[in-house]
Amino acid sequence: MSSTLNAYDEYLAAIERGKCLCKELQRFVREPLTYPAMQSLYNVEMNPLRINTKRNIQTALAQCGLSTSEMIYIDIRNIGKGEYDDAAYANHFDGKSGVVVCSENYKGRDENGPGQRLWPSEILWQSWLVAVKKQKSKPSDLHVVVRFRVVNETTMRLIWESARRSTCTMEGGKGMREYTNWDQGYHAILGSPNGGSTMRMLLDHKREIGYRTVERVVVLEEDKLALDKPQARSFLILLSPRRTPPTRIPRPPATARKTKPLHGWPPLKGKGKIGLK
Repeated sequence: MSSTLNAYDEYLAAIERGKCLCKELQRFVREPLTYPAMQSLYNVEMNPLRINTKRNIQTALAQCGLSTSEMIYIDIRNIGKGEYDDAAYANHFDGKSGVVVCSENYKGRDENGPGQRLWPSEILWQSWLVAVKKQKSKPSDLHVVVRFRVVNETTMRLIWESARRSTCTMEGGKGMREYTNWDQGYHAILGSPNGGSTMRMLLDHKREIGYRTVERVVVLEEDKLALDKPQARSFLILLSPRRTPPTRIPRPPATARKTKPLHGWPPLKGKGKIGLK
């Protein structure tokens, strides 16, 4: 019984985190942030994505009517690590289609010390910049972020709790769920560790991506997975169209503004004298 209560409390806390992140993403104001260049701290390997992996991703994206064309992978390792060592961060990108696929992001594999380590969200962002430069696209073309087969236990539980407790705009027979901001599952998944990391990237670089917000969260169906417990599922974070910040209305010049006496006092007479009787 206590585990059920703990899972429910975890779910409610994630909803609140997700709501706060979404509220912040709606705002047009954001302090500029400066991070070291990824290439100065890590080894960066980039190549076309292997055909089997590309096929799996295309199958997943097809559930939402999305497709990819030229996908590349970017692996990030600590300096001194070889190509046969596990990458700390391994992600896939299609700059022309605006698709980012988060495959493996393990902070535990990142051996850089304090002050020499970037957040996983910043690694993802700078990898995206490398990809769009290579594929002659723009950072603001980002359209969807895929968290592919998530193995984080907290996120897995929150996806499961959302399927059990939340309303949704669309439901499939093999675990597929589509959530919008009217659904608790939308906020719970965005408030999860994996969803929150993606939201941090969007928040840190909201101007560069055109002030987009999250339009939908879609948990994908999996033929091989049952629906009776938390399991490693993929989910998509689909972004809204670009937004334009509102233009500030200029204040009228001082000569055009009319001033009124304060607190009903008569206007000034002479230099510094108040007309009192």
